[in-house]
Amino acid sequence: MKSNVKLIDRIFVPNLLGLAENKRYVVDSGGTRSGKTYQKLMAIIHFLKRQERKEQKCIFSIVSRSIPHLKTGAIRDFKDLMQNHFCYWDDEKWNITDRNYYFSKNVILEFFSCDNAAKVHGPARDYLFINEAQHISRDIWRHLAVRTKYAKLIDFNPTRKFWAHDLPREFTTWTDSTYLDNPYLTENQVQEIEANKENKTWWDVYGKGIVGKPENVVYTGWEKITLQRYLDLDKEEFIGDDFGYTHPMALAGCKYDDFERAFYLNEYLYKSFIKAGDYVKEYKAVGLEPDGETIIVCDNARPELVNDLAAAGYYAIAPKKPPVISRIEFLRSCKVYYTETSTNIDYEFNNYLNKKDKDENILDEPEKKDDDLMDAIGYVTWFLKSHLGIKMINE
Repeated sequence: MKSNVKLIDRIFVPNLLGLAENKRYVVDSGGTRSGKTYQKLMAIIHFLKRQERKEQKCIFSIVSRSIPHLKTGAIRDFKDLMQNHFCYWDDEKWNITDRNYYFSKNVILEFFSCDNAAKVHGPARDYLFINEAQHISRDIWRHLAVRTKYAKLIDFNPTRKFWAHDLPREFTTWTDSTYLDNPYLTENQVQEIEANKENKTWWDVYGKGIVGKPENVVYTGWEKITLQRYLDLDKEEFIGDDFGYTHPMALAGCKYDDFERAFYLNEYLYKSFIKAGDYVKEYKAVGLEPDGETIIVCDNARPELVNDLAAAGYYAIAPKKPPVISRIEFLRSCKVYYTETSTNIDYEFNNYLNKKDKDENILDEPEKKDDDLMDAIGYVTWFLKSHLGIKMINE
């Protein structure tokens, strides 16, 4: 198999070796146009051709956030490599409906999006590549990872810290890259990238490949505490519940210390694809038994689920929700602590963002994503505002 693509050793080689040697994780963090996805796909093609020659059965999944993103990204790049560089593309081997390419009947490359519950929760695979993983939740990652037998490849733009940064480094091959590592960029492309140096936030992430913290985060100043400190706090616990299916079901414990004017938070559950009949089982699995006393403040959009919890003996309520900005403004006026074991609270705290307009001005309105635990927390803290008589600073 011949290729006229010049290989980028520091990206291509670690990925090919990672697949051949069954490395647990092969991670590429890179700025814009660093060539990371293209080189990972090149390594995957080389590897699958070898599996084909050895007649070894292999199912390799490439996953991204949506089908449109796959079509204009990984699938387009895969076709370009196969057609124009490896000269190996065969229309008869491409199933356009299922988005599967059959190197042979036993060597299959499949593309699917993480919003496909049947695929995420479905059969196991041999190898996995998550493209632009910063858009994939920790819960979706967990479902995909446990269903993957061998190496897992990941790439992303370092827009902020997320679950990939928590992978155990002793089991991870990690490469950082920038546009300077990509020899295929035209002079015009390089000039366009470097024209953004004055925008420090953009340049740090996309030009220099440095992990960023978005300037439009909704909340700031929250602090981590030990789980033991939360458990030892002698205050009544309340629970916030944001129902979900594709989006995770999110449960958060909440205590309020009036002396500090502080909320203490602990994550109990963050899990996708829970069937309606299994909610009570999930509550019990995380140690929340139906005592009839602990108040659970639920999303009022699913009254049938609230009724199911109440029928099982839980003190479940679903008050009317105020505008989301009211919940945000109230929580901003209070001190907030969350347990260091609450990894998804930490993720959403760092990734819950305000919208921007077409001119990149920050709006006082949150984006509707990375907000499942933020909503659960918002429900219970707003309820406590009236239940405990907590006043906003300007009230």
